[in-house]
Amino acid sequence: MVSVDRDGDFNFALLMFGVVAVAGYAAFAFDPVHSLAAIAIALVVALVYLLGAVFVVLEQSREDAFRGWLLHHAAEIRDTGVLRDGIVVRLDTELVTFPIGVGMLLLRLRATACPRVATASNAHAGKTGAMLITGVTGWWSLFGVLHTPFNLLTSLRGGERCTVREYLTYLQDVGVVSRWRARGDAA
Repeated sequence: MVSVDRDGDFNFALLMFGVVAVAGYAAFAFDPVHSLAAIAIALVVALVYLLGAVFVVLEQSREDAFRGWLLHHAAEIRDTGVLRDGIVVRLDTELVTFPIGVGMLLLRLRATACPRVATASNAHAGKTGAMLITGVTGWWSLFGVLHTPFNLLTSLRGGERCTVREYLTYLQDVGVVSRWRARGDAA
């Protein structure tokens, strides 16, 4: 089953990691030459975390739209199937998603890219972004060294898979809108 962490704290943490990176590098560089280099490195790290936050928010928005589409067409999917991305989606159709892992110090956060129909042409659209974010930001926590290789390996092996039936069952428990939107953190 696809595990989903959709708390707004994930996005906030990505932003804060970037701020901490800038502050940390700037504070510990004492002479002007090293200070400029440290600030440049910190800005690159902050930019990576910011781009990571944007990617995660876009994936969460796509997933909200996908959840809405899936629940709107649930009866048709159960009966005859519905065409999406050139594939007829039925209850036994496989979905694929890719893990995103971000870490800093003691904190390790996990989310997933938007589920897509596994046999569709865009099935691996979230793979590159998820692997880049995980590969760059996943190592920097206490347990990141353990979890990051597994997340990258999962993505390389084709992602996490579940059927539409399993995902619909999951949605009946959590609802259409992700928790971070339900709380009012984002419009």
